[in-house]
Amino acid sequence: MTFSKLPSETLDEIFHHLHHDRSSLLACSLTSRVLVLPARRLLFWHITLPLSKTDIMMRLLSDEHCTIATALRGLTLTDRTQSQIPSKSESPKETDISTVKVQLASLQVIRLEYIYEDCIPSVIWDLLEGLPGVREVQVDQVYWRNSPRLFSLLSSMPVFERFAITSCHWSGLNLSLPPPPCVRNRLLVPVLEIGPSAQKDILHWLAAHGRSLTLHVLSLNLAINVETARLVGSLLDMVAPTLRELQLSLGNGILGEKLVLQSYMFIYMYSFFIDSQVLDIVKFNACSNLRSLTIVTRYDPPRNTNVNLCIRSVFPQLLGVKSLRTLSWMVYVDKKKSRLPLVGFSEQVLYDEFNWPLLSQELRSSIGAQLNRLRICIEHYPVQFHEQTERYLRSECFPEMDGKGKLQVIFHAP
Repeated sequence: MTFSKLPSETLDEIFHHLHHDRSSLLACSLTSRVLVLPARRLLFWHITLPLSKTDIMMRLLSDEHCTIATALRGLTLTDRTQSQIPSKSESPKETDISTVKVQLASLQVIRLEYIYEDCIPSVIWDLLEGLPGVREVQVDQVYWRNSPRLFSLLSSMPVFERFAITSCHWSGLNLSLPPPPCVRNRLLVPVLEIGPSAQKDILHWLAAHGRSLTLHVLSLNLAINVETARLVGSLLDMVAPTLRELQLSLGNGILGEKLVLQSYMFIYMYSFFIDSQVLDIVKFNACSNLRSLTIVTRYDPPRNTNVNLCIRSVFPQLLGVKSLRTLSWMVYVDKKKSRLPLVGFSEQVLYDEFNWPLLSQELRSSIGAQLNRLRICIEHYPVQFHEQTERYLRSECFPEMDGKGKLQVIFHAP
């Protein structure tokens, strides 16, 4: 079927939207009726839609031919491009939400980003809640005021495998809110990723489910305050028996982020340092089934105590966790630092600044003997240091691991 053979009303609608809104996906989606199903699924596997154009979005998803809705696997809702808060717009009256839900049965991932809560129409919440195929919810750079709708959305998912929340700004959320009604007896969230902000509210919501929470993978930034650390400790008490993989981000090197969103400016200032009290509160020794530990840090000289604190606190706790077999140590070097400050250092000074001697010493005295794999990965590391650094790590720092074939060293050049 060629473009010229499309019905005249379809062509008129395409040209209308091309003329009035060239950025709208509706124009492209209407032409996709000529595509065979495999090509249509590939083209519309994941799409991004602006919340400011709810009318167009609902028409796109409720298309009688199910052009996009049935092929969609990932949906991102955003107001990234908006310069001011748009007025709330409701979907066309003729839209049947229940019908659209049926067409979205294959949707697996929902992502909300760069959104001010007041800009999310109620029809969008009604559309997203309870979708049968959604397995992952991602929240990033969202400003929440006092709405339990996000928590209701999470609790409405029949199948829920991954929840990732990175940077959000919360204002006035009532933490005493009871947990939203959950039709399931157990809340299964195999993978949970929590960034340095917005942790407190999410942890309160998770803790409200009590012992019904099952968690397999926890990704946690340790640059948190003491109050949040207590909530993390409570969460670990609940999920320790089921936790299999732990990913710790040390938070150092994150200077902050400036976000201009719909005439509002939010500045997220993340902590440079990990409070020693946090590591006194957050304990991992009860994670008896833990199999893998990943520590993510950035290149910082020893004056930043994050690495030292983490190594000396976390490793001894895991000495009794016999199931732990894999340790991944990942270091990210800023591109600017990798080109100038590192050049000209003596090799030993360079090694000391990356904490290799300390890491080696603490591993020998704690969990090193029980590991089957030690994986060291350095991002944006100058090429001229690759060979001698790998030789140093294998012969000087971790000879026992290297001799048994347990050491893996990976470099990624700038």
